[in-house]
Amino acid sequence: MKKASHERLRAVAVAAVIFAAVAVMTYATVRNSQRHSEVMPDTDKNTAEVDLGDGIFITGFGRYSGAYMEDGKNDTVTGIFMITVENRSEKTLQYGEITLTGSAGTAEFSVSTLPPKGKAVLLEKNRMEYRSANGFADRRLNNRVFFETEPTLCGDRIKIGGLDGKLNVTNISGKKIEGDVTVFYKNFRDGYYYGGITYRAAVNGGLEPGEVRQINAGHFSVKGSTVVFVTCP
Repeated sequence: MKKASHERLRAVAVAAVIFAAVAVMTYATVRNSQRHSEVMPDTDKNTAEVDLGDGIFITGFGRYSGAYMEDGKNDTVTGIFMITVENRSEKTLQYGEITLTGSAGTAEFSVSTLPPKGKAVLLEKNRMEYRSANGFADRRLNNRVFFETEPTLCGDRIKIGGLDGKLNVTNISGKKIEGDVTVFYKNFRDGYYYGGITYRAAVNGGLEPGEVRQINAGHFSVKGSTVVFVTCP
């Protein structure tokens, strides 16, 4: 029980720190819940898939125009440096920082809650304009943290329903749930996590048996979001 409690607290703490990142699918024009976003593929001939270690790969480079979600503001940007990444390990990546350095300078990206086989599009955290991936010879994954115990949806105790901007959390356990229930969710479209960001929304003070609580989840979209894990006492 102590280990499980430690893992839940650790997950909540890390997710609170990592509230930053998001992009869109590869090589297509798409719409998120607020505005159009465009991702244009890299045309550099000598860029290739990059193995960052521990099963995490960069699978593409390119430029992004649309809503910038990395800082939660969703303002419009044009031609921002973006990368696509994939988790080919057997564990969920809780958090990692990807740094590209070289003659072109330093580009920084962050990713969170990327499950096995998960793919994401990440935007450069300082809004660097994309010109080419060729000037970034050194490519590293730093401060990587994997979940020691795979996160779950607490499906035996909690049921989650979603509306745009809202989440309905139901206690289906038959018993009172003491303490806070925290729901973590990400933007998701056409097989890609829409960036590295993981949002969270909490039910405070526990839930009575059968109780349904509606909570604000400002970045949640029925068509463009998915719940990735839930922590409950």
